[in-house]
Parts: sequence; structure tokens; C-alpha cells
Amino acid sequence: MANKLKGYTLLTLFVIGFVFLEIGFSAGTPVLESTHTAAQNISVKGSDTILPLAQAEAKEFMKENSGKIISVTGGGSTVGIKAFINGTVNIATASREMTSQEIKAAKSKRN
Repeated sequence: MANKLKGYTLLTLFVIGFVFLEIGFSAGTPVLESTHTAAQNISVKGSDTILPLAQAEAKEFMKENSGKIISVTGGGSTVGIKAFINGTVNIATASREMTSQEIKAAKSKRN
């Protein structure tokens, strides 16, 4: 179980890192003003287990990328996944796999 949790934690941090990296690169490319403004603020919600790691990553990213604001909150994996499905956050962190119902709901919202 510990190895599985470690794997999910690393995967989550990897995904968060790529999102932050993409935002950093997009700041130097010409984009529409509304898109650029929206990309300045990122909301992350989810697993309380991953919360300290996500907060540390966000803090480091904001230190290296002035003007970017990342809001990281907990509440649990289910809360984060539901918020992501509903479109109220940009990133959900989870210390468990998504259920088939959550995956189906996410796919239906994105299509």
C-alpha cells in the first residue's frame, strides 16, 4: 500500500509539475489577453495526504514565476475530483484511483 501511495504521490507531483511548466512557458508566447489572464491563477484542490507536497511545489513555482498565483487547498480526494469535474478547480489531487463513475462524469463534462 505504501508503494502504491508513493506512486500516486509521485504521479500527481509529476502532473502538477508539467502543468506549472507549461504555464511558465506560455508566459513568453503571444496569447490572447483573456487566456493569458486566466493562466495566471491556478486552483488545486484535493487529497489532504498530498496537500503539503502540492503546497511546497506551488510555493516554489510562484517564487520562480512572479505574477503566477497557485491556490492549493485540501478537503480530500473525492472533494478535489468533484471540483475538477464541476470545473471549479484546474487541478485535482488524489491519493486514490478515480472510480469508474468519476471517470465517466469527467469525460461527459469535457465532451
